[in-house]
Amino acid sequence: MVLRSAAVIAALIAGLMATAEEQIRLRDGLQAHPVAEENPELAALPLLTRNTIETMLENPDGGFCPPDGSSGGYTLNYAPTAMGMGQTTSRLYMQGGGPDSYVTAEVSIPALVDTDNPAVMNEATYAQTSVSDLSESLYDDATYGPSGSTDPEYVAASFFVHNGYLYSGFYKGYDSGSLVRPFMRRPLTLTETGSVVGFTGFTGLADAAALYTHRMQAAALSLIPEEWQEALGGWTHAGGRGTTGSIVSSQSLGPALFGINLSNVGFSGNAQPFVFYDNSHRTLGEFNGVEFWLPDGPGAYQVGDGFESGTLVSGTVLINGTRTVMFLGVMGHSDTECYGIGLGDPNDPLIGTQVPGYPHYYCYDPASAASGQHTAPNYYTAWLYNVEDMVDVVNGVSNAWEIEPYEIFTFQFPTTTGGIVQISSVAYEPTTRKLYVAQRGDTGGCANSQSIVWGYTVPSSQ
Repeated sequence: MVLRSAAVIAALIAGLMATAEEQIRLRDGLQAHPVAEENPELAALPLLTRNTIETMLENPDGGFCPPDGSSGGYTLNYAPTAMGMGQTTSRLYMQGGGPDSYVTAEVSIPALVDTDNPAVMNEATYAQTSVSDLSESLYDDATYGPSGSTDPEYVAASFFVHNGYLYSGFYKGYDSGSLVRPFMRRPLTLTETGSVVGFTGFTGLADAAALYTHRMQAAALSLIPEEWQEALGGWTHAGGRGTTGSIVSSQSLGPALFGINLSNVGFSGNAQPFVFYDNSHRTLGEFNGVEFWLPDGPGAYQVGDGFESGTLVSGTVLINGTRTVMFLGVMGHSDTECYGIGLGDPNDPLIGTQVPGYPHYYCYDPASAASGQHTAPNYYTAWLYNVEDMVDVVNGVSNAWEIEPYEIFTFQFPTTTGGIVQISSVAYEPTTRKLYVAQRGDTGGCANSQSIVWGYTVPSSQ
Protein backbone atom coordinates (compact mmCIF):
# COMPACT_ATOMS: atom_id res chain seq x y z
CA MET A 1 0.00 0.00 0.00
CA VAL A 2 2.84 2.33 0.88
CA LEU A 3 4.58 1.54 -2.41
CA ARG A 4 1.38 2.18 -4.35
CA SER A 5 0.88 5.52 -2.61
CA ALA A 6 4.46 6.50 -3.33
CA ALA A 7 3.95 5.69 -6.99
CA VAL A 8 0.81 7.81 -7.11
CA ILE A 9 2.58 10.73 -5.43
CA ALA A 10 5.48 10.42 -7.89
CA ALA A 11 3.06 10.46 -10.81
CA LEU A 12 1.31 13.54 -9.45
CA ILE A 13 4.61 15.36 -9.03
CA ALA A 14 5.61 14.40 -12.56
CA GLY A 15 2.32 15.72 -13.86
CA LEU A 16 2.73 19.04 -12.08
CA MET A 17 6.24 19.50 -13.45
CA ALA A 18 5.44 18.35 -16.99
CA THR A 19 4.87 20.55 -19.98
CA ALA A 20 1.39 20.65 -21.52
CA GLU A 21 2.46 18.10 -24.13
CA GLU A 22 3.95 15.80 -21.48
CA GLN A 23 0.78 16.11 -19.37
CA ILE A 24 -1.26 14.81 -22.29
CA ARG A 25 1.05 11.81 -22.60
CA LEU A 26 0.84 11.15 -18.83
CA ARG A 27 -2.95 11.42 -18.96
CA ASP A 28 -3.10 8.89 -21.78
CA GLY A 29 -0.74 6.50 -20.00
CA LEU A 30 2.08 7.01 -22.49
CA GLN A 31 5.80 6.97 -21.80
CA ALA A 32 8.19 9.70 -22.85
CA HIS A 33 8.42 9.91 -26.62
CA PRO A 34 11.18 7.60 -27.96
CA VAL A 35 12.66 10.50 -29.92
CA ALA A 36 13.24 12.34 -26.63
CA GLU A 37 15.36 9.45 -25.37
CA GLU A 38 17.33 8.79 -28.57
CA ASN A 39 17.61 12.34 -29.98
CA PRO A 40 17.30 14.89 -27.18
CA GLU A 41 18.38 17.68 -29.54
CA LEU A 42 15.42 16.97 -31.82
CA ALA A 43 13.03 16.61 -28.90
CA ALA A 44 14.13 20.04 -27.68
CA LEU A 45 12.92 21.70 -30.90
CA PRO A 46 9.70 23.68 -30.39
CA LEU A 47 6.29 22.24 -31.17
CA LEU A 48 4.43 25.24 -32.57
CA THR A 49 1.17 25.96 -30.78
CA ARG A 50 -2.22 26.51 -32.32
CA ASN A 51 -2.13 30.13 -31.20
CA THR A 52 1.21 30.70 -32.94
CA ILE A 53 0.09 29.18 -36.26
CA GLU A 54 -3.41 30.65 -36.17
CA THR A 55 -2.04 34.13 -35.48
CA MET A 56 0.35 33.77 -38.42
CA LEU A 57 -2.31 32.54 -40.86
CA GLU A 58 -4.77 35.29 -39.99
CA ASN A 59 -2.12 38.03 -40.14
CA PRO A 60 -0.09 37.59 -43.34
CA ASP A 61 2.81 39.84 -44.28
CA GLY A 62 0.67 40.83 -47.25
CA GLY A 63 -0.70 39.55 -50.53
CA PHE A 64 -0.30 39.84 -54.29
CA CYS A 65 -2.25 39.02 -57.44
CA PRO A 66 -1.15 36.41 -60.02
CA PRO A 67 -0.30 37.97 -63.39
CA ASP A 68 -3.02 39.06 -65.74
CA GLY A 69 -2.46 38.97 -69.49
CA SER A 70 -0.60 36.35 -71.48
CA SER A 71 2.90 34.98 -71.93
CA GLY A 72 3.80 32.85 -74.93
CA GLY A 73 0.16 33.07 -75.97
CA TYR A 74 -1.06 31.55 -72.68
CA THR A 75 -2.56 33.08 -69.59
CA LEU A 76 -2.79 32.20 -65.90
CA ASN A 77 -6.40 33.33 -65.85
CA TYR A 78 -7.48 30.86 -63.21
CA ALA A 79 -6.50 30.10 -59.64
CA PRO A 80 -3.08 28.42 -59.34
CA THR A 81 -3.70 24.68 -59.17
CA ALA A 82 -0.05 24.17 -58.27
CA MET A 83 2.74 26.31 -56.87
CA GLY A 84 6.38 25.85 -55.92
CA MET A 85 9.36 28.06 -55.26
CA GLY A 86 11.14 29.18 -58.43
CA GLN A 87 14.79 29.37 -59.42
CA THR A 88 15.33 32.12 -56.84
CA THR A 89 13.59 32.97 -53.58
CA SER A 90 11.80 35.83 -55.34
CA ARG A 91 10.05 33.61 -57.89
CA LEU A 92 7.28 31.02 -57.96
CA TYR A 93 6.38 28.33 -60.47
CA MET A 94 2.61 28.33 -61.00
CA GLN A 95 0.11 26.32 -62.98
CA GLY A 96 -3.23 27.87 -63.85
CA GLY A 97 -5.90 27.83 -66.52
CA GLY A 98 -8.37 25.01 -66.90
CA PRO A 99 -10.41 23.03 -66.81
CA ASP A 100 -9.59 22.27 -70.46
CA SER A 101 -6.16 23.85 -70.75
CA TYR A 102 -3.51 24.14 -68.06
CA VAL A 103 -0.64 26.60 -68.33
CA THR A 104 2.65 26.60 -66.41
CA ALA A 105 4.69 29.73 -65.78
CA GLU A 106 7.44 31.07 -63.56
CA VAL A 107 6.52 34.43 -62.06
CA SER A 108 8.38 37.11 -60.14
CA ILE A 109 6.92 37.80 -56.70
CA PRO A 110 6.10 41.51 -56.29
CA ALA A 111 6.27 43.46 -53.05
CA LEU A 112 3.57 42.19 -50.70
CA VAL A 113 0.89 44.68 -49.72
CA ASP A 114 -0.57 44.40 -46.23
CA THR A 115 -4.25 45.02 -47.01
CA ASP A 116 -7.63 43.33 -47.15
CA ASN A 117 -8.36 45.09 -50.46
CA PRO A 118 -7.06 43.08 -53.47
CA ALA A 119 -7.58 46.11 -55.74
CA VAL A 120 -4.47 47.77 -54.28
CA MET A 121 -2.26 44.66 -54.32
CA ASN A 122 0.68 44.42 -56.69
CA GLU A 123 0.51 42.05 -59.64
CA ALA A 124 3.15 39.40 -60.31
CA THR A 125 4.97 39.45 -63.64
CA TYR A 126 6.07 36.62 -65.88
CA ALA A 127 9.73 35.67 -65.32
CA GLN A 128 9.86 33.35 -68.33
CA THR A 129 7.61 32.31 -71.20
CA SER A 130 4.66 30.11 -70.26
CA VAL A 131 4.01 26.68 -71.74
CA SER A 132 0.81 24.67 -72.04
CA ASP A 133 2.26 21.14 -72.00
CA LEU A 134 4.61 20.71 -69.07
CA SER A 135 5.15 16.98 -69.62
CA GLU A 136 5.46 17.20 -73.44
CA SER A 137 2.55 14.73 -73.73
CA LEU A 138 4.41 12.03 -71.82
CA TYR A 139 1.28 11.25 -69.86
CA ASP A 140 -0.30 9.94 -73.09
CA ASP A 141 1.93 6.87 -72.87
CA ALA A 142 0.02 3.83 -71.65
CA THR A 143 3.11 2.84 -69.67
CA TYR A 144 2.68 5.84 -67.42
CA GLY A 145 -1.03 6.34 -67.26
CA PRO A 146 -4.06 6.51 -69.54
CA SER A 147 -3.59 5.70 -73.21
CA GLY A 148 -5.03 7.67 -76.09
CA SER A 149 -5.32 11.40 -76.51
CA THR A 150 -4.11 13.98 -74.02
CA ASP A 151 -6.37 14.19 -70.99
CA PRO A 152 -6.40 17.77 -69.69
CA GLU A 153 -7.71 16.59 -66.32
CA TYR A 154 -4.24 15.27 -65.52
CA VAL A 155 -2.61 18.33 -63.97
CA ALA A 156 0.40 19.21 -61.87
CA ALA A 157 -0.25 19.30 -58.15
CA SER A 158 3.02 20.93 -57.08
CA PHE A 159 6.48 22.01 -58.19
CA PHE A 160 9.87 21.62 -56.53
CA VAL A 161 13.31 22.76 -57.70
CA HIS A 162 16.07 20.25 -56.90
CA ASN A 163 19.60 19.80 -58.27
CA GLY A 164 18.95 22.03 -61.27
CA TYR A 165 15.67 20.42 -62.31
CA LEU A 166 11.97 21.15 -61.91
CA TYR A 167 10.05 18.26 -60.37
CA SER A 168 6.30 17.86 -60.41
CA GLY A 169 3.65 15.44 -59.24
CA PHE A 170 0.52 14.90 -61.35
CA TYR A 171 -2.96 13.77 -60.36
CA LYS A 172 -6.45 13.60 -61.80
CA GLY A 173 -9.64 14.62 -60.06
CA TYR A 174 -11.67 11.64 -61.27
CA ASP A 175 -9.05 8.92 -61.10
CA SER A 176 -9.33 5.64 -59.23
CA GLY A 177 -5.81 4.49 -60.03
CA SER A 178 -5.05 4.70 -63.75
CA LEU A 179 -2.13 7.10 -63.27
CA VAL A 180 0.19 4.91 -61.21
CA ARG A 181 3.43 6.82 -61.91
CA PRO A 182 2.73 10.45 -61.14
CA PHE A 183 6.18 12.08 -60.85
CA MET A 184 8.32 13.72 -63.52
CA ARG A 185 11.28 16.07 -63.85
CA ARG A 186 12.15 18.56 -66.56
CA PRO A 187 14.53 21.49 -67.24
CA LEU A 188 13.98 24.67 -65.27
CA THR A 189 13.56 26.57 -68.52
CA LEU A 190 9.99 25.80 -69.50
CA THR A 191 10.49 26.21 -73.24
CA GLU A 192 13.40 23.74 -73.32
CA THR A 193 12.16 20.47 -74.81
CA GLY A 194 13.37 16.91 -75.22
CA SER A 195 14.68 16.40 -71.68
CA VAL A 196 11.60 15.36 -69.70
CA VAL A 197 12.24 12.33 -67.46
CA GLY A 198 9.41 10.30 -65.99
CA PHE A 199 6.90 9.30 -65.18
CA THR A 200 7.74 7.27 -62.12
CA GLY A 201 5.94 6.11 -59.03
CA PHE A 202 7.10 5.03 -55.62
CA THR A 203 6.08 1.95 -53.68
CA GLY A 204 6.21 1.62 -49.94
CA LEU A 205 3.00 0.27 -48.48
CA ALA A 206 3.13 -3.28 -47.19
CA ASP A 207 0.69 -4.38 -49.88
CA ALA A 208 2.38 -2.27 -52.60
CA ALA A 209 -0.98 -0.62 -53.18
CA ALA A 210 -0.24 1.78 -56.02
CA LEU A 211 -3.95 2.52 -55.99
CA TYR A 212 -3.34 4.35 -52.73
CA THR A 213 0.20 5.58 -53.05
CA HIS A 214 0.05 7.58 -56.28
CA ARG A 215 -2.86 9.80 -55.25
CA MET A 216 -1.56 10.18 -51.71
CA GLN A 217 1.95 11.09 -52.81
CA ALA A 218 1.42 13.15 -55.97
CA ALA A 219 0.47 16.43 -54.41
CA ALA A 220 2.68 18.72 -52.34
CA LEU A 221 6.42 18.11 -52.81
CA SER A 222 8.54 19.48 -50.00
CA LEU A 223 11.97 19.26 -48.42
CA ILE A 224 12.37 17.28 -45.24
CA PRO A 225 14.34 19.55 -42.88
CA GLU A 226 17.93 18.41 -42.70
CA GLU A 227 17.76 17.93 -38.95
CA TRP A 228 14.96 15.36 -39.36
CA GLN A 229 16.20 13.41 -42.37
CA GLU A 230 18.18 10.78 -40.45
CA ALA A 231 15.43 10.21 -37.87
CA LEU A 232 12.88 9.83 -40.67
CA GLY A 233 14.84 7.05 -42.33
CA GLY A 234 17.21 9.03 -44.53
CA TRP A 235 14.53 10.36 -46.87
CA THR A 236 15.30 13.79 -48.28
CA HIS A 237 11.89 14.90 -49.54
CA ALA A 238 8.24 14.34 -48.82
CA GLY A 239 5.26 13.98 -51.14
CA GLY A 240 1.57 14.08 -50.37
CA ARG A 241 -1.09 16.24 -48.88
CA GLY A 242 -4.21 14.11 -48.48
CA THR A 243 -7.77 14.29 -49.72
CA THR A 244 -8.02 15.99 -53.12
CA GLY A 245 -11.66 15.41 -54.06
CA SER A 246 -13.66 12.73 -55.79
CA ILE A 247 -13.17 8.94 -55.66
CA VAL A 248 -12.04 9.07 -52.07
CA SER A 249 -11.42 5.30 -52.01
CA SER A 250 -8.17 5.90 -53.91
CA GLN A 251 -6.78 8.55 -51.59
CA SER A 252 -6.29 9.40 -47.96
CA LEU A 253 -9.25 10.26 -45.76
CA GLY A 254 -7.36 13.18 -44.29
CA PRO A 255 -3.75 14.39 -44.53
CA ALA A 256 -1.08 12.10 -46.02
CA LEU A 257 2.70 12.29 -46.26
CA PHE A 258 5.37 9.94 -47.62
CA GLY A 259 9.14 10.09 -47.55
CA ILE A 260 10.73 9.95 -51.01
CA ASN A 261 14.04 10.79 -52.67
CA LEU A 262 13.47 13.04 -55.67
CA SER A 263 16.73 11.90 -57.23
CA ASN A 264 14.96 8.57 -57.92
CA VAL A 265 12.43 10.17 -60.26
CA GLY A 266 12.82 8.41 -63.59
CA PHE A 267 14.30 5.37 -61.90
CA SER A 268 13.15 2.73 -59.45
CA GLY A 269 12.42 4.01 -55.98
CA ASN A 270 10.56 3.39 -52.78
CA ALA A 271 8.48 5.55 -50.50
CA GLN A 272 8.15 5.51 -46.73
CA PRO A 273 4.68 6.22 -45.35
CA PHE A 274 4.68 8.83 -42.57
CA VAL A 275 0.91 9.30 -42.26
CA PHE A 276 -2.15 8.34 -44.28
CA TYR A 277 -5.70 7.11 -43.69
CA ASP A 278 -7.00 4.66 -46.26
CA ASN A 279 -10.55 3.40 -46.56
CA SER A 280 -9.91 0.67 -43.99
CA HIS A 281 -8.52 3.08 -41.40
CA ARG A 282 -10.84 6.06 -41.03
CA THR A 283 -9.09 7.45 -37.99
CA LEU A 284 -10.04 11.11 -38.44
CA GLY A 285 -13.63 10.78 -39.62
CA GLU A 286 -16.15 9.05 -41.85
CA PHE A 287 -17.08 9.42 -45.49
CA ASN A 288 -20.45 7.76 -46.13
CA GLY A 289 -20.06 8.15 -49.86
CA VAL A 290 -22.35 5.19 -50.64
CA GLU A 291 -25.31 7.21 -49.40
CA PHE A 292 -24.75 9.76 -52.16
CA TRP A 293 -26.05 7.23 -54.64
CA LEU A 294 -29.00 5.77 -52.76
CA PRO A 295 -32.42 6.41 -54.35
CA ASP A 296 -33.75 7.76 -51.05
CA GLY A 297 -31.66 10.89 -51.39
CA PRO A 298 -28.84 12.42 -49.39
CA GLY A 299 -28.12 10.86 -46.02
CA ALA A 300 -27.02 12.25 -42.69
CA TYR A 301 -23.50 11.62 -41.49
CA GLN A 302 -21.39 12.18 -38.43
CA VAL A 303 -18.82 14.94 -38.84
CA GLY A 304 -15.41 13.65 -37.82
CA ASP A 305 -12.89 15.65 -35.87
CA GLY A 306 -10.46 15.87 -38.76
CA PHE A 307 -12.19 14.64 -41.91
CA GLU A 308 -15.55 14.70 -43.66
CA SER A 309 -16.78 14.31 -47.22
CA GLY A 310 -15.99 17.89 -48.22
CA THR A 311 -12.42 17.86 -46.92
CA LEU A 312 -9.73 19.09 -49.33
CA VAL A 313 -6.10 19.12 -48.18
CA SER A 314 -4.13 21.48 -50.42
CA GLY A 315 -0.61 21.85 -49.05
CA THR A 316 2.02 20.57 -46.65
CA VAL A 317 4.83 22.33 -44.83
CA LEU A 318 7.51 20.59 -42.77
CA ILE A 319 8.55 23.58 -40.69
CA ASN A 320 12.31 23.51 -40.28
CA GLY A 321 13.75 24.15 -36.84
CA THR A 322 10.59 22.79 -35.20
CA ARG A 323 8.74 19.52 -34.61
CA THR A 324 5.65 20.74 -36.49
CA VAL A 325 4.25 19.49 -39.80
CA MET A 326 1.39 21.67 -41.06
CA PHE A 327 -1.30 20.70 -43.56
CA LEU A 328 -3.63 23.39 -44.95
CA GLY A 329 -6.98 22.94 -46.65
CA VAL A 330 -10.72 23.22 -46.07
CA MET A 331 -13.31 21.17 -44.25
CA GLY A 332 -17.12 21.31 -44.23
CA HIS A 333 -19.16 21.66 -41.07
CA SER A 334 -22.60 20.55 -42.22
CA ASP A 335 -24.61 17.91 -40.40
CA THR A 336 -25.84 16.49 -43.71
CA GLU A 337 -24.03 15.49 -46.86
CA CYS A 338 -25.03 15.72 -50.48
CA TYR A 339 -23.45 14.95 -53.85
CA GLY A 340 -24.82 16.81 -56.84
CA ILE A 341 -25.62 20.37 -57.95
CA GLY A 342 -25.31 23.24 -55.49
CA LEU A 343 -28.22 25.66 -54.94
CA GLY A 344 -27.82 28.91 -53.02
CA ASP A 345 -31.30 29.28 -51.49
CA PRO A 346 -31.76 27.07 -48.40
CA ASN A 347 -35.53 27.13 -49.02
CA ASP A 348 -35.33 25.98 -52.63
CA PRO A 349 -37.84 23.08 -52.96
CA LEU A 350 -35.44 21.21 -55.25
CA ILE A 351 -32.93 20.64 -52.45
CA GLY A 352 -32.83 16.95 -51.61
CA THR A 353 -34.50 15.89 -54.85
CA GLN A 354 -32.79 13.92 -57.58
CA VAL A 355 -31.39 15.66 -60.67
CA PRO A 356 -33.40 14.32 -63.65
CA GLY A 357 -31.47 11.69 -65.55
CA TYR A 358 -28.57 11.53 -63.07
CA PRO A 359 -27.91 9.64 -59.81
CA HIS A 360 -27.16 13.02 -58.17
CA TYR A 361 -29.17 15.40 -56.01
CA TYR A 362 -29.74 19.09 -55.62
CA CYS A 363 -27.78 20.29 -52.59
CA TYR A 364 -27.66 23.43 -50.52
CA ASP A 365 -24.39 25.26 -51.11
CA PRO A 366 -24.24 29.07 -51.33
CA ALA A 367 -20.60 28.95 -52.44
CA SER A 368 -20.65 26.52 -55.36
CA ALA A 369 -23.11 25.28 -57.98
CA ALA A 370 -20.59 22.77 -59.35
CA SER A 371 -21.32 19.06 -59.39
CA GLY A 372 -19.61 17.37 -56.45
CA GLN A 373 -19.70 17.08 -52.68
CA HIS A 374 -21.47 19.88 -50.84
CA THR A 375 -20.93 20.28 -47.11
CA ALA A 376 -21.49 24.01 -46.58
CA PRO A 377 -20.53 25.88 -44.56
CA ASN A 378 -16.86 25.23 -45.33
CA TYR A 379 -13.93 26.64 -43.37
CA TYR A 380 -10.21 27.06 -43.97
CA THR A 381 -8.57 24.42 -41.80
CA ALA A 382 -5.10 23.61 -40.45
CA TRP A 383 -3.96 20.18 -39.25
CA LEU A 384 -0.79 20.21 -37.09
CA TYR A 385 1.23 17.02 -36.57
CA ASN A 386 4.23 16.23 -34.38
CA VAL A 387 7.01 14.90 -36.61
CA GLU A 388 8.09 12.68 -33.70
CA ASP A 389 4.95 10.63 -34.31
CA MET A 390 6.08 10.12 -37.90
CA VAL A 391 9.45 8.93 -36.63
CA ASP A 392 7.51 6.32 -34.65
CA VAL A 393 5.92 5.14 -37.90
CA VAL A 394 9.34 4.83 -39.56
CA ASN A 395 10.62 2.83 -36.58
CA GLY A 396 7.62 0.50 -36.56
CA VAL A 397 6.27 1.77 -33.23
CA SER A 398 3.04 3.01 -34.83
CA ASN A 399 1.16 2.47 -38.05
CA ALA A 400 0.80 5.40 -40.43
CA TRP A 401 -2.97 5.49 -39.91
CA GLU A 402 -2.74 5.51 -36.10
CA ILE A 403 -1.12 8.89 -35.54
CA GLU A 404 -3.32 11.96 -35.24
CA PRO A 405 -2.88 15.74 -35.34
CA TYR A 406 -2.09 17.45 -32.07
CA GLU A 407 -4.22 20.39 -33.24
CA ILE A 408 -7.00 20.90 -35.80
CA PHE A 409 -8.54 24.35 -36.12
CA THR A 410 -10.25 26.70 -38.56
CA PHE A 411 -9.01 30.15 -39.52
CA GLN A 412 -9.81 33.11 -41.77
CA PHE A 413 -7.89 35.03 -44.41
CA PRO A 414 -8.09 38.86 -44.31
CA THR A 415 -10.61 38.90 -47.19
CA THR A 416 -13.43 36.70 -48.48
CA THR A 417 -13.61 35.52 -52.08
CA GLY A 418 -17.17 35.55 -53.35
CA GLY A 419 -18.39 32.72 -51.12
CA ILE A 420 -15.83 30.19 -52.40
CA VAL A 421 -13.78 28.65 -49.59
CA GLN A 422 -10.76 26.89 -51.07
CA ILE A 423 -6.99 26.89 -50.82
CA SER A 424 -5.53 26.17 -54.24
CA SER A 425 -1.89 25.52 -53.42
CA VAL A 426 0.97 26.18 -51.01
CA ALA A 427 4.71 26.86 -51.45
CA TYR A 428 7.40 27.18 -48.76
CA GLU A 429 11.00 28.44 -48.86
CA PRO A 430 12.79 27.14 -45.74
CA THR A 431 15.87 29.37 -45.94
CA THR A 432 13.87 32.59 -45.71
CA ARG A 433 10.95 30.85 -43.92
CA LYS A 434 8.58 32.40 -46.48
CA LEU A 435 5.23 30.67 -46.99
CA TYR A 436 2.88 31.41 -49.90
CA VAL A 437 -0.77 30.31 -49.86
CA ALA A 438 -3.15 30.74 -52.81
CA GLN A 439 -6.71 31.58 -51.78
CA ARG A 440 -9.10 30.74 -54.59
CA GLY A 441 -12.23 32.63 -55.50
CA ASP A 442 -13.67 35.88 -56.85
CA THR A 443 -11.17 38.28 -55.34
CA GLY A 444 -13.13 41.38 -56.26
CA GLY A 445 -9.97 43.27 -57.14
CA CYS A 446 -7.17 41.18 -58.62
CA ALA A 447 -7.17 41.63 -62.39
CA ASN A 448 -7.67 37.93 -63.14
CA SER A 449 -10.28 37.80 -60.31
CA GLN A 450 -9.52 34.17 -59.48
CA SER A 451 -7.11 34.14 -56.57
CA ILE A 452 -4.95 35.98 -54.06
CA VAL A 453 -1.54 34.72 -52.98
CA TRP A 454 -0.80 35.52 -49.34
CA GLY A 455 2.77 35.70 -48.04
CA TYR A 456 3.89 34.79 -44.52
CA THR A 457 7.01 34.55 -42.43
CA VAL A 458 6.77 31.26 -40.53
CA PRO A 459 7.78 31.52 -36.86
CA SER A 460 10.51 29.31 -35.47
CA SER A 461 9.37 29.37 -31.86
CA GLN A 462 6.15 28.93 -29.94
